[in-house]
Amino acid sequence: MVTNNDNRVERTAYSMTDLGDIATLSHLFLSSHLENDDNDCRIDLPEGIFLPNLTLFSINGGCNWNADEIISWLASCCGKLRILCFRNLPKDQANQFMRSLQDNEAFIDVFQNKLELVSFNNCNLNEDDALMIYVNIIPLYRRLACIDLVNNNITSLETIGTTVRKTPPANNNSLLCCFLLKGNPFVGNLYDPESSDSATMICLLKYHQWLCQIDSYTDETIAYSPIIDYWLMMNRSGLRYLLDDGHGGTRLSGILPAVMNHAYEQRGQDPTAIFTLLRNGPIFRTHYQNNGVVVDDNNADSDDDDDDGDGDEYDLSLILRHLN
Repeated sequence: MVTNNDNRVERTAYSMTDLGDIATLSHLFLSSHLENDDNDCRIDLPEGIFLPNLTLFSINGGCNWNADEIISWLASCCGKLRILCFRNLPKDQANQFMRSLQDNEAFIDVFQNKLELVSFNNCNLNEDDALMIYVNIIPLYRRLACIDLVNNNITSLETIGTTVRKTPPANNNSLLCCFLLKGNPFVGNLYDPESSDSATMICLLKYHQWLCQIDSYTDETIAYSPIIDYWLMMNRSGLRYLLDDGHGGTRLSGILPAVMNHAYEQRGQDPTAIFTLLRNGPIFRTHYQNNGVVVDDNNADSDDDDDDGDGDEYDLSLILRHLN
């Protein structure tokens, strides 16, 4: 066991009989460097304790963890947990934790309004696993702002796109702002505006008004098409929120200069961000009529319209109904 000065505890053994000063413990890391699938990382979990300040729990490496017992234990003793991380796990082990997050009613009851970040980093997850997380897990946790799927084996977003278009997720008030996907095979397709993965990403950016980061925690970014960059800027600046006040009007008056400055600063003081938002954005392309949104016909023939192939690039009525 290693105890650090910032109230973290990292264990490499199979028991947790000594957690140090549990009253101040804020981060708990369990790790194993055993790679053989036959190795058992089941851990004895202490009963009857309460970790009042634990906000981060992480498992790194190893096989055959007692997944459901660990998730149930967290629900019983960690009322302030906000961040849940799984790194370098075999796919089958990661799937067990995913099923526990989906099915463990005790955990859902405790953390449905508390959990903010879930990470499955470098766990060899595929397209179906990503779909399970997006459709079955995200809607369960209303404050979930970040999903980290960096360095997995997701080869396409097509199944997510198909599902979202047919049956949008039930959580229309999602706070998702980070869907981190760097290091997956499909990301190279995001630079091609004609690819199905690019169309799906645009669909996700339209649906989630706060989604503004899709690469990783670091400053390194993945290459994506200009239309994806445009929707990222729209969400990051908050312009979409300003388009509708819920009463047939807008929130633009008196706020637009601050929003434009925010977009300018977020893009490293790049004036292109301001020009792009003003020229191509819905501020000058839409007007409100009868409490609805009507597209300005003067721009109907623009080559920038409808790059995602779904025919509603600037028909914002389907998007705006999710903003309040």
